[in-house]
Amino acid sequence: MDEALTNAFQESKSWEVKFCSSDVLEVLCDPSVMVDIGRRTCSCTQWQLNGVPCVHAVCAIKKSRRALNDCVDRYFHVECYREVYSRPIMPIPTLWKPEGVSGATILAPLSKKPPGRNKKKRIRSFREKVKFIKCTRCGKRGSHNRRSCKEAL
Repeated sequence: MDEALTNAFQESKSWEVKFCSSDVLEVLCDPSVMVDIGRRTCSCTQWQLNGVPCVHAVCAIKKSRRALNDCVDRYFHVECYREVYSRPIMPIPTLWKPEGVSGATILAPLSKKPPGRNKKKRIRSFREKVKFIKCTRCGKRGSHNRRSCKEAL
C-alpha cells in the first residue's frame, strides 16, 4: 500500500494545488478535481469507491502536509488484518443436498454424429486388402476407429 501511495505521489508531483479551505483543495490537472480531505472524497470518486486515496487525493494530502496513513481506511491497516485473524475461523457445515439424487442412475451423455462433411474415400485396387478393425466407440467392425467414427450413438 505504501508503494502504491508513493507511486501516486510521484505521478502527481507536477500538479498544482489551490487551497479553498483547510480541508477542501483543488488539484489543477487535466481535468481539475476537488478533494475534500475531511470527508475523504474526491470528485473523480475513486477515493470513495476504493477506500484508498486516489492520485489527486494523495497530491492534496501531501501538499497540505498531512499524514497519508491517516487518510487510508482502517480496513487496509496491518492492525485490522491482525485483529481479524487473531481468533480462529470455524468452518460452516453444509446440510444442503439436492433433491431426487439418492439412488438415481446417471446415464451417459447422448452422442450425435460429428459435424462436417464425410471425407472422400479413394477407390481401392482390385487386389488391395482392406484391414478390418473393431471400433471401440460404436463396436462395429470396419475400416474405421474411434477417432474417425461417424456413427451416431
